Amino acid sequence: MTKPGTRLAIGAPMVAQVGIGVTGMANGSTYLKIAVTEIEQGDQAILKKLSNATEYQGGTVYYVHGTLEVLAVLGTAGDSIATAAVVGVQNDGAGAAGTFGVKELSADCTGSFVLTKPTVGDRQKTCTIALAKPGTTLVGAAFIRDDSVPNGGTSDDEYFKKPVLWLTKG
Repeated sequence: MTKPGTRLAIGAPMVAQVGIGVTGMANGSTYLKIAVTEIEQGDQAILKKLSNATEYQGGTVYYVHGTLEVLAVLGTAGDSIATAAVVGVQNDGAGAAGTFGVKELSADCTGSFVLTKPTVGDRQKTCTIALAKPGTTLVGAAFIRDDSVPNGGTSDDEYFKKPVLWLTKG
């Protein structure tokens, strides 16, 4: 298991236990090997497709590419979804907004670091869209594990408090 607060280079993998669906770890969990393999600017036309597009006018769309591998499945995890909860990190230290579950935005960036019906040995390339606010750039990505927290909210999860970071520089 990778400790909360670990800093990694792009491409380096981490391992974490994640709960299933919205029930957390109560009904089962998976152990995932997660890597962020590339961060690139995405299709800026995506901004026009958002219901809150004015909030991101002048901002930048990024694609956070990565891989997921299922190392173990415990309980009923195989009947649900496993979410790695990877988000972009802006140069001001804030998390970039994401578009989880909005697959029609881009055929070039799908998966959102989510596995459906995880099975030991499953490997998948994945991508999530990160929206950097105006005046910021994306400098990395973070694993926060608890993706059920509303924007601006808090969590007691140790990875939410001290995310694992993949940084593009230093």
